[in-house]
Amino acid sequence: MNIEPVSPDVQVAIADHIMTITMNRPHVRNAMTPSMATAIGEALDRADGDETVRAVVVTGTGTAFCSGGDLRLVEQGSSIHSATHPEWGFGGMRHHFVGTPIIAAVNGAAIGGGFEMCLASDLVVASERAFFRLPEVISGVGSNAGGAARLARQLPLKVALEMVLTGRSVDAMTAQRWGLVNRVVEHRNVLDAAMSLALEIARLPPEAVLSAKRTAYGAPSDA
Repeated sequence: MNIEPVSPDVQVAIADHIMTITMNRPHVRNAMTPSMATAIGEALDRADGDETVRAVVVTGTGTAFCSGGDLRLVEQGSSIHSATHPEWGFGGMRHHFVGTPIIAAVNGAAIGGGFEMCLASDLVVASERAFFRLPEVISGVGSNAGGAARLARQLPLKVALEMVLTGRSVDAMTAQRWGLVNRVVEHRNVLDAAMSLALEIARLPPEAVLSAKRTAYGAPSDA
């Protein structure tokens, strides 16, 4: 496996036609910074431009997938988006459509923007310890990265609103029942399970996979 530290806090590895993007700030539960968002977004662009990459797995180290934006930046009123591509949105992927299938391997907490990264992924494999939360209402702010709107498109409206209006967490099994998660596995197996799903996709004709994804999202053929 070829591991590339594209930034101090993000690692990219490619093996068996799978790109793995790992957020690596475990001491702050992988809180997002502009440099991380740029690194993730650039890796996704690279995957889309590399015919040998047929699926992407996004994960985190430590106890969290991603706990949202770095609180130091948020408290200062600074942007947590990529400085070079703010249009990509949170984590370099919230508004960043790529044709290569993206699988979130959720190893722990997915909070705020971290949850929105899961919502922006095509498939989600979650650890039994994972949980999902949009806490903005508790802090007195709205879900300004668009998580509320995307969640309402993926769930029945009243179910989505209960999460949005209370800020409560949802565990992995509940998220699977609601259709937000494809598979829930033992914590130690979450990355292996995501890689297995990615390999299943990677073995299929890439043009057919790309066409199927674009059709499912209603994206134009040149998206």
